Amino acid sequence: MKKLLFIFMLSAASLLYSTVIEEIYYIVNDDVISRLDFTEYKANISNSAAAAGKPIPSDQTLISNMIFNLLIQQKAEEEDISISGTDVSNQLKWQIKEWGLENFAQLRAALRQQNTPYAVFYNNMKNNMYKQKLMSKLSLTSDPSAYQLKKYYDENKDSKFKITNSIFNISRILFENSDELSFSQRGKMRQRLKELHKKIKQKELTFQEACRLVNKKTNQYTSAEDLGWVLPRNLQMRDPYIYEKIASLEEGEISAIIDGKLGTYLVKVNEVKSSGYLPFPLIKANIKNYLMMEQRSSQLQAKLDQFIRRSLIVKKTSYFKDFSFY
Repeated sequence: MKKLLFIFMLSAASLLYSTVIEEIYYIVNDDVISRLDFTEYKANISNSAAAAGKPIPSDQTLISNMIFNLLIQQKAEEEDISISGTDVSNQLKWQIKEWGLENFAQLRAALRQQNTPYAVFYNNMKNNMYKQKLMSKLSLTSDPSAYQLKKYYDENKDSKFKITNSIFNISRILFENSDELSFSQRGKMRQRLKELHKKIKQKELTFQEACRLVNKKTNQYTSAEDLGWVLPRNLQMRDPYIYEKIASLEEGEISAIIDGKLGTYLVKVNEVKSSGYLPFPLIKANIKNYLMMEQRSSQLQAKLDQFIRRSLIVKKTSYFKDFSFY
């Protein structure tokens, strides 16, 4: 997409040589979508859909998406919202972590497996960032009440909150990795954890007693706590190595020593739930975030609708023929 004034300057200059550099397809306020923009976008989306065995969207759907995304960016600019290189870098890092990946190369590989061109992923990501920044400027009329949260849970239990993967109620002891610790210090901490594990196995200590002992002699690198019920997805995000090691444990079992991303662990599985519904307290915060997001989304849509109504959206068949309104 290019600024309208710049394109008109180019087009006027090109008349001297009877050459048109790029054909304008749509004018969207003071921006334009060229035929080349649309052709590239269509090729990316069509190839991705075909590879995934999905229907290819119509040209009308594609251009509508392009226009809407451009309008979101324009609305953000109107409100002095910008996306910096640092913003993009942080979002990519978050996405890599969210997908349980380790680096940008793995992200690229994951996108290839999903038949998603990086350009499509990047544009969608950046557009979502604009939406998030716009929504962050909106003020909610009120937070969802306790009644609204429980009502949403009860009404959506069967469709959204059935247990599909086992969930775990766990306690853990963590001896944290830190660059401030020497190799020797890390070794001593791991040895201490091995000794605690041995005493628990020999029933000289219960797991709870070991937790209290750790917290009594704690420093900034050691901790013990009950994590309570944990969703598999959250557990994998916290440290995927923990989930791999405890997924097969029964209730009351204690893991072997786990060398994870954050440090060295001992984990006790207090309870396992493999059927029924996710406990309301476990997902109460998620429901609250969802309802708040829905409220902000509605407010943002109303604001965008107002912006669209006062926008100039024009289909251009050529540089110097009549405009037809989109």
